[in-house]
Amino acid sequence: MPILTEKTLLMDIELNTSDIPTISTDITTIASDTTSLVGQVGEVQINPSQYSLLDRLKTISLSGNSSKFAKISSTLIRPNNTTAYGANNVINTSTTSITLPSFDFTGHDGELFLMQSITMIVGDSSSSSLLPIRVMFFDSETLTGQDIGDNQDLTIPLTEILSHMLCLGALSSANLQKISTLCYVDQYQAKQFIIPVGGIVYYCLASQGAFTPTANESITFQLIGTFITPL
Repeated sequence: MPILTEKTLLMDIELNTSDIPTISTDITTIASDTTSLVGQVGEVQINPSQYSLLDRLKTISLSGNSSKFAKISSTLIRPNNTTAYGANNVINTSTTSITLPSFDFTGHDGELFLMQSITMIVGDSSSSSLLPIRVMFFDSETLTGQDIGDNQDLTIPLTEILSHMLCLGALSSANLQKISTLCYVDQYQAKQFIIPVGGIVYYCLASQGAFTPTANESITFQLIGTFITPL
């Protein structure tokens, strides 16, 4: 066995130059890979795949965009009669109505609508007091077990309320403040509901108490609120 000396030790640990990586080549490769990665990330950010992390971040970044705020309107015109309403009667466009009036939220399916206020505009200039009306929101144009023709008694089955009512706790004109002969603004607490598939939100009007309406009277509702996209 040879005697271990400083010289033999250095000879034993001497490296073959072929084992040393070409540093300049490796750096060039890394730089190329980094450029490629940046390019790919840029492409994903422009059109991220649905539900990816970047897609969710993009959605969050847009949540404060002005397009997320909206005013949605709908007008109902009563029948051509002055038949008095009693308490808790349906108000609709016809005594033979089989569908509910609606708001159009097309393009916002599945989003939460946080309703901040509701304005009721009555088309009869002779109205001198609040119309005792409440409005309830549904995801169905019909209500099984409920005749939704004008002036019918409102007796919505509990199963329909649990299955189709979007907003539990109806908004009522009793909470509206009159700001002109024709216009009332709600100051009730904010309400919210999830917009159903198809983007159509139906509503049912009912009388709070007895009153005599005007023939062909128009009742317009304007909802002001914010759309919130779920994560």
